Amino acid sequence: LGVVTGRPRQEALVPLKNYRLLQYFDERHICTDDEVAHAEDELRTKGDAVLLGKPHPYPFLLAADPDYQPLQKQTLPPGGFIVVGDSTSDVLGGRAAGALTIAVLTGARTPEARALLEQSQPDFIIDDMTKLPELLAQIDSLATIQRLQFTDREKAELLLQRWFALHIHLPTESVTLTPKAVSLNSFNGFYRANDEEYFFKTHVEEQGVLEEYYHAEMLYNAGYNIVRPLRTLHEQGRQMVIYPVVRWPVMFDLVREVEIGNAQETTSEMLVTAEKRECERLLNIYRTNLAYSTAEEHACAPIHQLFWHRLTGGRLKSFYSGKHVLLSGSTDKDVPFDKLLRYGWRVNGVGLHYTLGELIERAKVVLHPAQPAMTVVGHGDAHFGNVFLEHKQDYLYFDPAFAGRHSPLLDVIKPLFHNIFAT
Repeated sequence: LGVVTGRPRQEALVPLKNYRLLQYFDERHICTDDEVAHAEDELRTKGDAVLLGKPHPYPFLLAADPDYQPLQKQTLPPGGFIVVGDSTSDVLGGRAAGALTIAVLTGARTPEARALLEQSQPDFIIDDMTKLPELLAQIDSLATIQRLQFTDREKAELLLQRWFALHIHLPTESVTLTPKAVSLNSFNGFYRANDEEYFFKTHVEEQGVLEEYYHAEMLYNAGYNIVRPLRTLHEQGRQMVIYPVVRWPVMFDLVREVEIGNAQETTSEMLVTAEKRECERLLNIYRTNLAYSTAEEHACAPIHQLFWHRLTGGRLKSFYSGKHVLLSGSTDKDVPFDKLLRYGWRVNGVGLHYTLGELIERAKVVLHPAQPAMTVVGHGDAHFGNVFLEHKQDYLYFDPAFAGRHSPLLDVIKPLFHNIFAT
């Protein structure tokens, strides 16, 4: 913790000391008007009359990096530190220094001052300092970044640069998120470090029961054409995988281009041929490594996070409980989800045997992990968003977050759903 203030050192620090607060701040990271005046005097001897006080970034950069010299190139990565302040000069100076900025409204005593503080565009605003710990935990969460990528991508990228530096000690020159509407629980993109570009992807399971696994080597040894990660981090709530950049197009994008008539060199025949070729190879892999798994072994398969754990671990409730479902073709008629669970269904003239509620209860039994099964080594989540098309003919898999030994039916059902129904 540091201090940046426009007051002289003695005026600023004596009250903190008297109230026994100074002990919580690092002496090396305190910048007062004394340090700013000294730096300005040195520059004047060189013929430079620049003013370095707030909202100039200098005092913030000096507090963050005690070795920082006036007007030198910034040494800290964007988002490398946080400025918390109650004035526009705090926010403007912090932003100019590349920091995340948090405005505290207790300093804005009039509506005009409050409006000016909000117009200075802080990254976050809190009512008072008691809200700060909760906010700091929130902005350090990958789930926050995942949600923010759709509403404020620039801020999400800044938070991710900070996350990289904090948790995997990775200073980045830039981070670019590539949000996709199909990414309900993940995000991916590119970052630059040491003038090289890398691809990253993470999964966010806020109600996750198990940690996520990345068994790329298992898939590679089983015969899959798989992008092997350069680096992985998988702790509870923090899963990140770093890959070399792959320039091949993603199957999801290729199919979409054909569907909307926007394809340049891609044809549906080319994609169908590639799919048939891969199905033959996949079936051969299944035949080769088909084996019996005990109930105990099968219960440990990561793929169960995609089905049973999401069904029973809180995700179903958080997504649907208390929600209303808009009827097809309507803008104002909806059905409460709890009521929808009890409805019978007729699809294309055929009456279905079960209500949605009965299907969910049945699935809790059918999909229970702790049961013996014939299993294969499978990707588990190989929908077209996780498949590149290499040389216009071969599938190249990536993001094996749920790979492992599991039922072949579980292996193909999520790709079937994503590729056929969800899109």
